[in-house]
Amino acid sequence: MRTIDGIEVINATSDFQFEIKPDHILKGIPLDKERCAGAIACAEAIPNCVRAKFYKSRIFVLQQINNTNELIWIRYSTTKKMLVLEAINDVSVKSMEQAQKYAGVFVLKAPTNHDKATGRQQGTDKNPEAPKTKRVLSPIPMRDNAPTRDT
Repeated sequence: MRTIDGIEVINATSDFQFEIKPDHILKGIPLDKERCAGAIACAEAIPNCVRAKFYKSRIFVLQQINNTNELIWIRYSTTKKMLVLEAINDVSVKSMEQAQKYAGVFVLKAPTNHDKATGRQQGTDKNPEAPKTKRVLSPIPMRDNAPTRDT
C-alpha cells in the first residue's frame, strides 16, 4: 500500500472532468506541483478536495471522505493535453491573452490496469527456471615460465 505523508493512496475508479480558467493559469506558480494552474483548478472543482499534486505522469488529489476528518489520496493519470499545458505554464504564460489560449476543459483519467503498480519485475525474464550463472572466463593458454639462469 502506497502512502503520501502517512495517508493511504488509492486509484481513482472513474474519470473527472474539470475546467482550468485563465485566472488559474495566471495565479499558478511555475514548477510547483501543488500550486500550479491544474492544482488550483482541481482544488476548486473537486468536491471535498483539500489539495492536489501534479506530476508528469500522475495527479494525486487529497480528499476528505464524506465530511469526516478522514483523508485519502486519490491517484489519477495525466493526459497528454494536461502534460502539454503544464509544460507551457512552467515556461512562459505571463499575460491574460496567453492564458486564455491555454485555458479549457481537461480530464483526470482513472488509471488503467496497465498504469497500476503490480509489484512485479519490469522487463522480461526469458528463462525463469534456469539458475542464474556468472560468466566464466575461459583460461588463456600461456607458455611455461621462462627458464632462469640457474636451470
